[in-house]
Amino acid sequence: DDADPNEHEIYVAFDSIVKLMGSASYRVFEGLTFEHGYAGLKWQSPDSQHNVVRNCLFVNSNMGIGGGSHSLIEHCAFYNIGPSKFEHGIYDGQEGTTIRYCHFERISGGALHLYKKPKDITVCYNTIGPPKREHVVDPAFAGMHVGIYAWGRGGHRVRHNVIYGGHSVGISLFAPNSVVEHNTIVGTTRWGLLLLRGMAGNRVTKFSNGCYKLMQ
Repeated sequence: DDADPNEHEIYVAFDSIVKLMGSASYRVFEGLTFEHGYAGLKWQSPDSQHNVVRNCLFVNSNMGIGGGSHSLIEHCAFYNIGPSKFEHGIYDGQEGTTIRYCHFERISGGALHLYKKPKDITVCYNTIGPPKREHVVDPAFAGMHVGIYAWGRGGHRVRHNVIYGGHSVGISLFAPNSVVEHNTIVGTTRWGLLLLRGMAGNRVTKFSNGCYKLMQ
């Protein structure tokens, strides 16, 4: 209309595009595009379980997927995610989730960050391309880009993933009783694998990059 644009009021709800609350379980998200939200898909409760996310695109947001428990994430693409090291393609994971056949590129934090609570997560057959470098605010650890943070309560299986494009660290392992094997890591600027202190029972085999560091 002809009204003065300066007199208009616009309200924006900056939150997740889809948020699963309470015990919202057994949902299937297939063939969708999640764009311009804080998180594309957020599991708000650990009681939300046994969901499937397949053939979806997560693009131009702060976070791709957060949370989840006993769920399947496969054949998805994550592109241009986050302004800082605290935003990731997939964050947390809770317990028993499988993440496979996904592609990650231009992620400012970790392509996958299994943090604090995760246990028994399977991460396999994923490809992780170059991270986002420009416009990343990261004063505490400037220039640190990690492909996979395998942290949490442990028991993870990280297999047959390809990480390339100049990450600082390919895989950061800070969880007990996990298996890291048959991963290909190319072009890291610091270490292919970073093993953090105090973690027992891990097995690392058939690692394509000989550059690793053990933090005592």
